[in-house]
Amino acid sequence: MLSLKEIEHLIYKDAAHTIENPGWVEQFYELWLERYHALNIVKSPQQVIRPGRELLLALLRDYRFDEIHLFKIHDGANVYALLQDKGEGYWAYQFVIIYQDQPDKVVQCCQTVEELKAFFHHKEPILEIPLPHDRKYVED
Repeated sequence: MLSLKEIEHLIYKDAAHTIENPGWVEQFYELWLERYHALNIVKSPQQVIRPGRELLLALLRDYRFDEIHLFKIHDGANVYALLQDKGEGYWAYQFVIIYQDQPDKVVQCCQTVEELKAFFHHKEPILEIPLPHDRKYVED
């Protein structure tokens, strides 16, 4: 998991967010995978679809979130949870789905876990990574 502030710090050299740091995409994934390896969750980096530069920038531009978490790994797809802090320990969630063969595009955005399950026809993921336990869900 990474916070929006961490991501912006990795990407941009300036406070106005206009100048990108060279090599930030690789640094993003090194930090990302380091955190999941440290939690002993993701055993194989090949399971994690690496969205490209354009998609990562689009997530920042098109979605409101404070943290991003790898949530589920399906065969050929990853689900990322975008969490937005609503205050007093409550968080709103959105789930974006990225396919292995389309890593530069959000294929679907789901607003609820039920919608997410329906998208995958209730098929169980290869791996489900629990979201932080201190995050209470609130509908946006």
